[in-house]
Amino acid sequence: MIPGIFAVAQKVVSVSPELAKLHKATSQFETAFVKQLVTEMRKAGKGEFGDMPGSGIYDDMANQVLAEKLSASGGFGVGEAMYKQLSNLVLAQNGQAQTVKKP
Repeated sequence: MIPGIFAVAQKVVSVSPELAKLHKATSQFETAFVKQLVTEMRKAGKGEFGDMPGSGIYDDMANQVLAEKLSASGGFGVGEAMYKQLSNLVLAQNGQAQTVKKP
């Protein structure tokens, strides 16, 4: 019985780097998604930097920071939902179909 437990533990440890990469990728996707939403919403109004030279770059940088802050709180849940769905596929490929928490 104990060797079986060690075999399962070994599989979980070997899958952990893949799950960490998956979590990072889904978080980055959520940030990109939120940035797109923020960019489109802010097009309706005048940018913070007006018509000054390079204002598009500054607006894009502001949108990026805003998107990172909004997605870091996890309020949208897009990244978490993707992680839950895709982590089951990663575990199934390694013969460990179970629900996991993010690393």
